Amino acid sequence: INAEYMGHFLSVYFFSAQHQMEVVMDIVCVLASAALYAGYHLQLQRRTRSGTLQTSWGLMTSTRDLWLEHITSDTKAFGMLGVQTLRNQQQACIFFASTCALVASTLAGYAQSLSSTMARVRILAVSSTLLAAFFCHMQAVRYLLHVAYCFQVEAVQLALVVRQHRRVGTLYRIANRTMYFSGLLTVWSLHPLCVLVATGVFIPLLYRLDTLDIEAHAYATHTDQGDGDAAADDASAPAP
Repeated sequence: INAEYMGHFLSVYFFSAQHQMEVVMDIVCVLASAALYAGYHLQLQRRTRSGTLQTSWGLMTSTRDLWLEHITSDTKAFGMLGVQTLRNQQQACIFFASTCALVASTLAGYAQSLSSTMARVRILAVSSTLLAAFFCHMQAVRYLLHVAYCFQVEAVQLALVVRQHRRVGTLYRIANRTMYFSGLLTVWSLHPLCVLVATGVFIPLLYRLDTLDIEAHAYATHTDQGDGDAAADDASAPAP
């Protein structure tokens, strides 16, 4: 009896210890993945502030500001173009917001049918990130409506309209990057280490896509044009 009791006790103890180790691994891997992902975007934000044309974020922010300044310079001529462009961006935000809400509600309903608590946590983690993306997209739609009303009114200062439009870009970027992270969390169902590995593979890809070298390219283009103009001047100069 004692031997049977001890065997049962040891089996329960080692099972609970193994379960605790799995839970600890899940928490460590997911937190490490989130820290890497957040750290990359903090570094990207720092690079954007130090040099506007070093990242795609800075390029698009500057382009939006110039576009808005161009549209507001003559609202009678460019007003319709501005409304159509804002409407296209609004439709994109609404599409992504509805998609996130649909997928998040579907996953939440699926999580109720699962018996494992850890499986529910994994599904709800993906659903939570999608709901966060949904919230950011809807806030972007809200500020787009503000911009659509403000940019055609001469009494409203351009700086205020630019500030509202920049919030649209910021919210749109946060929503998209949150959707990316929800995709990384989907591999959590395979193994906790898969999240960490997927994040390590995805961050270099993002760095490649987010990094620009506009200044060097523009300088090279300007230099080539200058050399070409100098050669043309030499060719057109009269012979001595």
